[in-house]
Amino acid sequence: MMTVEKLRNRLQSLTEQHKLEHQRCEAAEAENVQEKYLTEMKKKKLALKDEMLNIEKQIKDLENEA
Repeated sequence: MMTVEKLRNRLQSLTEQHKLEHQRCEAAEAENVQEKYLTEMKKKKLALKDEMLNIEKQIKDLENEA
């Protein structure tokens, strides 16, 4: 089981990755990139967000146990 500190570090890393992916999506939209590429980028961004939400829940659960 991961510690709260490790989870927070992972969450920070994912947040930074999500921000970069968001910027890439915006740039791709501005350049009218083919829809299939944009869709893949958005799926990756969504997967990062899902993992972030999961980690936030784990942190809350661990903090409630303490």
